[in-house]
Amino acid sequence: MAEKLSDQELERIMRDGLAGHAEDAADTLREPVAELSRAPRRGWVVAAGVAAAVVIGVPLAWQFVGGDDQSAPPDDPVVADPTAPAGWRVESYDGVQVRVPADWGWGGAPMPNLDPEDHRPLDCGAAPFVVPGSTDYESVPPGTPYVGRPVMMTDACTIIGLENAPQPEAPSADSVWLDAEGVEPGKVDVGNGYVRETVEVGSGTVTVTSDDAGLRAKILATAEAVDVDANGCDTDGDWAKVPAGPLREVEPDSLSVCAYSTQRGEARLVWSTRRDADDASEYAKQVEGSSALYDPNRVCTERPNGDWLAIGVNDAAGDTAWTAVVMGNECVQVLWHYRAQGDPESVAVSPVLPRTVAPWSGSLSRAYLPGPMDWGRYAGKDGAGMFRGILG
Repeated sequence: MAEKLSDQELERIMRDGLAGHAEDAADTLREPVAELSRAPRRGWVVAAGVAAAVVIGVPLAWQFVGGDDQSAPPDDPVVADPTAPAGWRVESYDGVQVRVPADWGWGGAPMPNLDPEDHRPLDCGAAPFVVPGSTDYESVPPGTPYVGRPVMMTDACTIIGLENAPQPEAPSADSVWLDAEGVEPGKVDVGNGYVRETVEVGSGTVTVTSDDAGLRAKILATAEAVDVDANGCDTDGDWAKVPAGPLREVEPDSLSVCAYSTQRGEARLVWSTRRDADDASEYAKQVEGSSALYDPNRVCTERPNGDWLAIGVNDAAGDTAWTAVVMGNECVQVLWHYRAQGDPESVAVSPVLPRTVAPWSGSLSRAYLPGPMDWGRYAGKDGAGMFRGILG
């Protein structure tokens, strides 16, 4: 539990510790909001220059749930119901799945400390950073509700529970945190009429903060532990399973986009989405077509460290051709299977270019995927807004 401080100490630390960290607000939307219906990590993105105890760059949104402070009024019992109102989307993280209203944004949640010897969680952007329909990063309207994952959204971080740290501001918008570090199951009043309610789901947690008890109950009722999420993504991040299935032998019906992060030898599903038949057809077409003119120095068949994706072209019969997208420091490729004479699982290689990224990218990829290190050198104007860029 965070240490209680006097008002004088809090004021002094607040004045000394806060630092501005904002960008100009966007004035255009690059991704049509109409595409939202097509978009239904424990991971760490390590940014350059992050320190153990660093500047507070965004309003602190966390609040520990303490056993001594259960001041929120009781709600009706939550009854499990994995369905949700029409138009809600699926959000998945490391085996935990929940449904939220489709117009919510994406952002961060309290995350594990980058120092394995320090068990105090970090706030590296427990706030919204991207909204549906826009690929602008960190420029969101005030009061944006969002889904947060325990990942680094900004390199302006603070240690949660640090001695003499300022108190967090009371929430001003609804949020869901998936597996937030250091937030225990329970319910607590966090100010402004908002209640933060956390429940265990499988090996993780789901935390809903809202001033609407009915909304909290609806969201928590959809929470469930899954091995394969509703977008068709395996939650265990097994690199050996991709690529798989000949790409040329499926009739594209939908596209499963599964983003993983491998850290310290363990891979976790950090986010996922499902795109429609048009995007699936375009992805298959561009992956196959671009490989004809691509001659890599080597094929990236080893399991990558860091971010990678499994993207599946699904057909109506239930078959899936899985491709693997690697975007590490040493290798940037798309791997896929085709049926060669005498070898039913020959590996083909395609480049990671705007045309092979566009069918699956958008607001969600902009929120969580840094992209290739040298993306700016060859992406050009068509590649703007597909990735968030390297922090730091």
